[in-house]
Amino acid sequence: MVYGIFGQCVDIGQDIPIDRLKAIHYAKRTLKAQQRFDKAVESIPQTKLSFATPKNDKRGDERLQTVDELQYEHGNSSHRNK
Repeated sequence: MVYGIFGQCVDIGQDIPIDRLKAIHYAKRTLKAQQRFDKAVESIPQTKLSFATPKNDKRGDERLQTVDELQYEHGNSSHRNK
């Protein structure tokens, strides 16, 4: 089964130079296309996501705890209860 064409840029379809493939055998883009891709990704604002229960949570379920709270309460290899 062929899932793609090895050695061709996924963005522009141009052949990826052999020197680039020797240096980065899994390269999917030409150097210029990769630079454009990286610049575009950097321009997208990143949102800091958190799975922590907010302090002002109104659901009233005190069973919801963050990993940090559980580690503090029960200890782990990097934080031990005293």
